[in-house]
Amino acid sequence: MTREVKGKRETEKGEIMVKFNEDSLLWAKKSLMKQGDSDLFPTPFEIEAINDKWEFVRNKLLEKDMILNGRDLEVNTKYHWVGGRRAIAPKGRLSFRVATQLDPIDSVVLTSLIHQYGQKLENTRIPITKNKVFSYRFKPDTDGHLYDQNNSWINFWKFSLEYAQNLPDGYILVADISDFYNQVYHHTVENELDRASIPPEIKKLIIELLSKLTDRVSRGIPVGPHPSHLLSEISLNPIDHLLELNTYHHCRYSDDIHIFCKNEIQAQIALYDLVNYLDNNGRLVLQKSKTSIMPSKDFCKYAEEKIEDITTSDLEGEILRIIDKYSFGDRYAKIRYNTLSLQERALFTEENLEKIFVKYVDDKDPNFKRLRWLLRRLAQVGPPEGIPFLITNLKDLMPALEDICTYIISTENTYSGRWEELGDELILDLELPIVNHSEYLQMTLISLFSKISDLNHIDKLLSMYDKSSPTVRRKIVNAATKAHENYWLFSRRDQLRESGTWLRRSIILGASTFTVDERNAWLAKIIKDSNYTFLEQIVAQWVKNGGKI
Repeated sequence: MTREVKGKRETEKGEIMVKFNEDSLLWAKKSLMKQGDSDLFPTPFEIEAINDKWEFVRNKLLEKDMILNGRDLEVNTKYHWVGGRRAIAPKGRLSFRVATQLDPIDSVVLTSLIHQYGQKLENTRIPITKNKVFSYRFKPDTDGHLYDQNNSWINFWKFSLEYAQNLPDGYILVADISDFYNQVYHHTVENELDRASIPPEIKKLIIELLSKLTDRVSRGIPVGPHPSHLLSEISLNPIDHLLELNTYHHCRYSDDIHIFCKNEIQAQIALYDLVNYLDNNGRLVLQKSKTSIMPSKDFCKYAEEKIEDITTSDLEGEILRIIDKYSFGDRYAKIRYNTLSLQERALFTEENLEKIFVKYVDDKDPNFKRLRWLLRRLAQVGPPEGIPFLITNLKDLMPALEDICTYIISTENTYSGRWEELGDELILDLELPIVNHSEYLQMTLISLFSKISDLNHIDKLLSMYDKSSPTVRRKIVNAATKAHENYWLFSRRDQLRESGTWLRRSIILGASTFTVDERNAWLAKIIKDSNYTFLEQIVAQWVKNGGKI
């Protein structure tokens, strides 16, 4: 027996069972539809299915309770995380990161929890008005962003430059935390959730997810999901507050820390203290190659170079102003290319775009972070003139591959070349040794074929199926669905039960190519069979009602 208590429920034993917040669930769903679920993976088609069947999904989630310690709670009423999938993604030419993509329902739940409780977490951080901590300041908006969009990275460098200029004879400690996201101690996150007065059952649920994603190892925040950033930020609260408490003047952006000192000895002491704080708060360590003590004059030159690298050229600035004009400043709004005037379109020439791209990649240390950001902005408009440079140099641009693919997809209605010839080049890229060796690069490249059927080459992709990993197989199934290879897809039905859940959902999606009678008969069995997961049945219902990619 339970009774309602102001939106919560209370058991006979007086235990409070907290329910998900309906408004935050809705915000999370809209955010995932507009912003996607990850910085590093293509948005899964399941998000569209969740959106289409939202009333059913929402009602199911609202039935779930989170009870302190899970006592006396029926197993089927408590939310259980599904988990996620991981892949090694290139970050730079010689650096990598382990990227995680959450199960789509988990993405809805975690995003809704961070939306609901994020302000409490933000309130424990050093106030943004102090211009000390710049990364991922919680500021949800109607466009689905969780964080402040006001150029926090460039502000980090501009204020660092200003503070250094105020100490012309000083020294600046430049420090970088090694392998930060993978080293965050779960107990530190738990302590900060406590400090923010997050309900114990919510805290327990979040820590359960982190533990599940790290195979019960008590370290690591998933890299990729948007909500992860705020969890990583609160883990550094003790460091920020200790530095401030001990009168150190510092700036921080994620794992990059600058401490401004009057002389070299003070900077050496600051380094010792910082190492001590990091060790005492989760056994974090600094990256030796990126940690140094610099005279103020040298640091100012270094900061100016960083700002110049971030700041747009005149040409790039003109192009971005055009995009802002038609998107009204919304960095995710889609713009029809032919709505631009002829004079405006004249700026998007192959020569101009190549000139801008080269600025970021023609260097020993390419600025892939900036290139990826620029590609996302260009994808709002879809000018096809950038394709030749990107395809020709693709083997050197692999750290930006996900955003290159997003950009190419945005040109589907504006590209005047032959898609099949472009497909020829992409197939050759699939055979590059580095791509052949990387599940992440394979799945990202093949995702293009699941979005643009005119790229063709489905026979080549199908021939890869049996030798591919389950993750790559999923993308091949999606490409076959886009190409309406219904006979081949029909033959995959026998593999459904033996496949993992990500591949199962793609095989279910493949039923969108069956005849109506075949589709309805097969999907009806899945919808009624309790051996299939909630999301698998959602996808089956969506496809049965006409859902497709």
